[in-house]
Amino acid sequence: MQDFSSKIEFMNNQEESKKLLEECFVSSSSKDDIHIVAEDYEELLEKGKYAEIFVSEAEGEKACLKVMQEIIDSISSIDAMAGVVFRFNIHPDVQVMELVNALNLFELYKKKPTFIWSTLTDNSLKLDYVKLSTVVVYKTPIKQ
Repeated sequence: MQDFSSKIEFMNNQEESKKLLEECFVSSSSKDDIHIVAEDYEELLEKGKYAEIFVSEAEGEKACLKVMQEIIDSISSIDAMAGVVFRFNIHPDVQVMELVNALNLFELYKKKPTFIWSTLTDNSLKLDYVKLSTVVVYKTPIKQ
């Protein structure tokens, strides 16, 4: 696996950010998971080298939308984003449309930044639980 985390300067949670990027490449035994390929990261890294990480968790109805809204509200500069990596930790029976609706909510806030996403499914999670880990990439450092 290529070390993408060495190409990015994390503005918060350095170790957690590196771990998240590495985990996005980890293959699970589930055929349901959606993984990110190296070429997608390369494209994202061409757009910026500064990043910050956010994690949100929710349970209940519309949990995917709730975690996405919390992430959006946490981003330091929506207008300065060059790209975003999303990883959803979910139960395997969560409907893909729920993820798509959350991603559509994100698209309302920016004029189509490059974003890539993956899933990590886990049967031990509650069906209505979602954890969204996000790495936001910027061209220049953002003052926090």
